Order: sequence, then C-alpha cells, then structure tokens
Amino acid sequence: MGDQYNPFQNAESTMEQLRQQKAALARKRNRYQDRLDKTGERYLEKKKRELRNRFVKILKKDKKNAEVRYRFGMFLMDYKEYSQAIKHFEEAIKVHDKVRCTFPLEKAQLLKAHMFIGYCAGKLIKGSLEKVEELNIEEASMDYNLKVEGRDIYEVLMMLENASEHYTAYQNGKKRILSLEEYLQYKAGLHGNTILISFVEKETFIKVGQYEKRNVPADLAALLLFQLETIFKKGIVTYDDLRFEYESTKTWATHRRYVSRINELAKLSEEDENEKVFTIPQGTFYNLSPQCFELATTNYIVVLRQSQFYEDIFDQFE
Repeated sequence: MGDQYNPFQNAESTMEQLRQQKAALARKRNRYQDRLDKTGERYLEKKKRELRNRFVKILKKDKKNAEVRYRFGMFLMDYKEYSQAIKHFEEAIKVHDKVRCTFPLEKAQLLKAHMFIGYCAGKLIKGSLEKVEELNIEEASMDYNLKVEGRDIYEVLMMLENASEHYTAYQNGKKRILSLEEYLQYKAGLHGNTILISFVEKETFIKVGQYEKRNVPADLAALLLFQLETIFKKGIVTYDDLRFEYESTKTWATHRRYVSRINELAKLSEEDENEKVFTIPQGTFYNLSPQCFELATTNYIVVLRQSQFYEDIFDQFE
C-alpha cells in the first residue's frame, strides 16, 4: 500500500488486497495450527503484525471506512483481543451511519457486527468468571476493605453470572424476557418498524426498524424512563405524577414540549406524523383538557436491564 495511500484513489483495489491478505493469513493459520514449530510461529507472527499495521495505516488515512473497522474487529476477535474487537465493531457501526462513509457495511455485516459485540462481551464475562474461580471467594469475602465498598462480594459474583445476558422487555403491553440475540435482532431492525426504546446501553436511544438510532438527550433520558415506569404501572402518567413523584418544577406546557422532543426521535421523516411514543388522550365532558400522557404506539418494545424494581412492575401484567 505504501505511505502514499489515498482513500479516494484505487480504493477498491486496496480494499480487495486487504480482504485477500486477511483471508491468506487465516488459511496459513489453519494450515500450520497442528504442526507449528518456532519457524512457523515467527512467520505467522510476522504476517499478523503486517496485517495489523495495514489496518492501522488504512484507518489513519481513511477514518470513514466502516468495512475496515469491521474487518479489523474480526481480526482482533480471532486473536482473542475481545475488548479492542468490541471497540472496532462499535466504531464500524457508528461510521456506517455517517453520510460520507467511504466503505459502508453490507446488511449482513451490520447485523453480525452487533452480534459479534455480544459474542466478545460474553467471552470477556466467561474469562472473568474463570478468574473468579481461581480466587478464594470465602477468604476474599472476609476482607473488610471489600465489604465497605458497598456491595457484598457474593452480590458482585451474582451480577457477573447474570450478565450472560437477558433483559426485561415490555412489548406491546406484555412483559417478556429478552435474550441478547433477540435484542440485537430488534436493534438491527429485523422486526419491521418496531419502535425500540433501549435503556441497556451507555446511551438511552430510540430506534425505528432499520432506521438510524437516535440518542435521547441526557436531560430527557431520566424523564422518559420515569414516564414509561409510571405508564407500565397504571396506564398513564399525569402532570401530578411529574410534579410530586418526579419532583418536577416545570409547567405542563414545558412537559408537553419535552414529549414533543421525545416523539421527534421516533419520526421517520420530517413529514411523518404517525410514529410517536406518547400522546395526550382525548378529553371528556368532565375533563376537556386532561393533563396526562399515554403510549401512542402499539408496535414497540422497551428494553430494560433486569432488576427487582422492574420485576415488581411487570408482575402486575401477568
């Protein structure tokens, strides 16, 4: 490739060379894995280093190349560098959504990138559990310094074991348990234009089908969670709930604007008025202008990390 690499000149041939080089290394690894001597080890290590440097050089010159990030993630995953692999898969997904992405992911690659993230995370969890088994938990649990940190060591162990990973979901009025694989399918948009509201990642986001996900601003994420919690409990969230339970000092008009901002995140286009998260129910003769919100959509899935609080909520609907 050389130092004169330009992502906009001979880009296709460069990418094809990279694909072939990665495939060639995989073939050599398979060929030598059962009869590897020191010479073979040095040879494979050299080829591995060359390919790694090639990935780095391309990404340094072409920062908007999603495919290279994806393939670099696979390369790192093959060599059990799971933390770095997750980083590159996530970057590939992020770059793929950019307007001027030079090499976007194919649909299958996009789905697999999400699934590889889950796989790598699972490997990290497995490694942590194996390391825990090597340690003396009984002895560690007696350590005063560990106890005063706030969580009992057995509680931490349970958290680790439960991270395998399943979520609590509320889908179209019904509670269910959602596996990581199912979650990734919803995130990849494989269930039509379902509105996915996710609270299980670093950023709370709303995503409709295969359309780009939209992060919920930090100032609205906690409010969105509270409104959904309350609706799950009693079907609506009222202005009094917001004032007394959420302890909001904002006016009803301000909360209507907040809901409009949340609804904007679920719109497929500027003209789209169909996709909404919340709506104000119609007034009645006795209450012409009800100050409350309810869910506007019947095609949604809200995904939450499992906790006793949510179990208590969802048990009401069984």
